[in-house]
Amino acid sequence: MFRIDTKDLDRFARDLDHFAKKSLPHASRNAINSGAFQLRREWIKEQDRRFIVRNSWTARSIRIEKARGTNVRQMEALVGSTEQYLADREFGETKSPHGKHGVPIPTLAARGGSEKRLIRKPNRMHNIRLTDRASNARSRRQRNAIAIRQAVASKQKYVFLELEETKGIFRIMGGKRKPKLRMVWDLSEPSVSVEPMPTLGPALDELEPMMAPIYLQELIQQAKRNRVLGF
Repeated sequence: MFRIDTKDLDRFARDLDHFAKKSLPHASRNAINSGAFQLRREWIKEQDRRFIVRNSWTARSIRIEKARGTNVRQMEALVGSTEQYLADREFGETKSPHGKHGVPIPTLAARGGSEKRLIRKPNRMHNIRLTDRASNARSRRQRNAIAIRQAVASKQKYVFLELEETKGIFRIMGGKRKPKLRMVWDLSEPSVSVEPMPTLGPALDELEPMMAPIYLQELIQQAKRNRVLGF
């Protein structure tokens, strides 16, 4: 005659049932949300490594929509940015002109001589006012000369010029007798392809090996909280 004590087995079965119904959903949701916040941190790190970050706006544009509820199959957390330019940098883009000339590309002169600087306020496109071009000029050289003369006479600091190999908006420097020209916007290109510079993709790669430890930590925490499985 054999007697089998199933008290421990019964308790273990009850713990498993309780863990599956109560602990697992909370652990899963917390792990997903912890992963989302960790992804945000990794994404900001990647932006700091790849971009010239001049302020905190890009980082502050990243939003998190947390996972909710207790249905594990329907749980998801969303991490994204409110700014379109991050998507454009992630996947690349092709810029097309909005007018009859090419895509406006700021030069180093527009930024004060350094790519790390913002475009100087007077050189920003919406601050520039141009005089009407001479329609009765016989040649490109005449149109350019008239445009410069009219801009200087009207005390305008900017002029649109078409040269042999390029065209764009130039800033007029110096006096009336010998004005100097410095291009601030290049309008030569009919379209510009911007290569991808992903930051979210690499951040996800950094997150991937972290998720298993994050999930294990949440499972242990829930087991301790509910006092099951020997915790």
